[in-house]
Parts: sequence; C-alpha cells; structure tokens
Amino acid sequence: MKRIGACLAVCLCVAVLFGLGVTRCHAQAGIVVRPQPGVGEGLRPAQAEVVMPFVEPGPPRNVWVEAIFIEMDRASTRDFEKAIGFKLSPPDGKAILNAEEKEKILASVAELDEARIIASLTILTISGQQAQAEQIEEVTYATEYEYKEGAIIPGNWETRGVGGILNVTPSIGDEGLITLVLMPAITVLTEWLEIDGTGVTQPIFKTWSSTTTVHLPNGTSFVLKDSPYLPFHMSQASNPGQEVDPEDQTTLLTIISAKIVEVK
Repeated sequence: MKRIGACLAVCLCVAVLFGLGVTRCHAQAGIVVRPQPGVGEGLRPAQAEVVMPFVEPGPPRNVWVEAIFIEMDRASTRDFEKAIGFKLSPPDGKAILNAEEKEKILASVAELDEARIIASLTILTISGQQAQAEQIEEVTYATEYEYKEGAIIPGNWETRGVGGILNVTPSIGDEGLITLVLMPAITVLTEWLEIDGTGVTQPIFKTWSSTTTVHLPNGTSFVLKDSPYLPFHMSQASNPGQEVDPEDQTTLLTIISAKIVEVK
C-alpha cells in the first residue's frame, strides 16, 4: 500500500505539473523545474503541497556571454601587466576580474600600439541552452602551382575561415553562480608570403582554440592567456621543425564575461 501511495503521489505531481504548463518535469524528489507564467495559481491546498516543492519561482532567465580576443607583442606583455597593475591569468595572476578591472584592460589596449582587439563576440541564450556566435570571413587561396608555357598556374584551391568563434553552454546555479562550458577559437590572417621570389603568395595564419569549463560570479570576467601565440602557414605544415621568428610570437588574451539577464 505504501508503494502504491508513493506512485500515486508522483503521478499526481507529474499530471498537475504538465497540466500547468511546466517547461520540464522529472518525477524525482529534489528536482526543481521552472514553471510557465501563472503556475501554481488556483491550486487546491492538497495539490500545492505536492507540486510546489518541485517548482522554482520566478521568470526564466537568460545569460549574456561575451568573448573579446586581444593580441599583443610577446615582448610587450610584461609592460602591459605593469600598466594595468596586476598579472593576468593563473597560476600567478588574477583568475576573476570585476567590471573595473576589465575596463582597465580594454583602456590599456586602446593606448598600446603593440596591442589590438582582433574579434569581439556576444551572445544571449537561455540558461542550459548551447549557443554559438561567430564572426568569419572566408579566405580562398591556391595550395599548388605549376609552370606552363612560361606562366605560373595556380590550382587546388582551398577556403579557410578567418575570425572568431564563441561556442558556449551557460547554466545558472545556486546564488547566481554561472557555469560556462566554453569552446572559443580564433584564426587570423597575418600576411601573404611570397614563395622563392616567384610572385606566388600563400597565406600565413595564426590560430588558437580552447575547450574549458569555468564558474563565474554574476557580472564578472576571466582571462585566458596563451603565450607565445605562434603563426601557422603551409611551409610550417610541411616542415614542422621550422623555427619561428621571435618577432612573430605574440600573446593572445581572451576575456570571457557572463551576466544573468532576467526576463520581465
């Protein structure tokens, strides 16, 4: 009889919740669901006692996420950190930035000739929903050439996307703590390289990507720091051991920010 009574209680809970338009329901103790507007109105006391412990009050919430990709000369990184007054990124730097510290970084980038913002992406999505923002420009180039009747004929054309991508799944936890499952990526076309004085050029790309999961207090930011941020081009692909000129080595800073946006 006890087992039958428990099953009936669960069934009652599920039936009432679905009848009230709950967006998601699990017939399991401890699971909280977010209701549609008006859920709970007009319930009899016995129904409310069963249903409301499963319902999280308040409107659904969105999460705003931003990724700013900053590139600077590797030699300038230390001077940059001195200018802003703190080191960037763990283990010996700041992990979480407040709004003032973020603005200090952006202001210093604007004043430093050796630094630039190469992409800035923002996206708004529902808590728990994966979303992606991208800012891509396609570059087409030839990977093979042949001499024919005194002329150089390009062939085997390829296309590569240049720009930034922000793939993120945010979720809101207890006390407004935001969990971000992140996959930011950036590809930059730095120059066209002439091959052996032939007049034929091939592109030089810089590329970086990361996959990580972080917790952020609402309205704060953190920095991913990668140094050196090396160029990639076709001659390096065919000669992996080729040394990279130190002047081509740069530092990439990726500032990730997140903020809860209430639906009113």
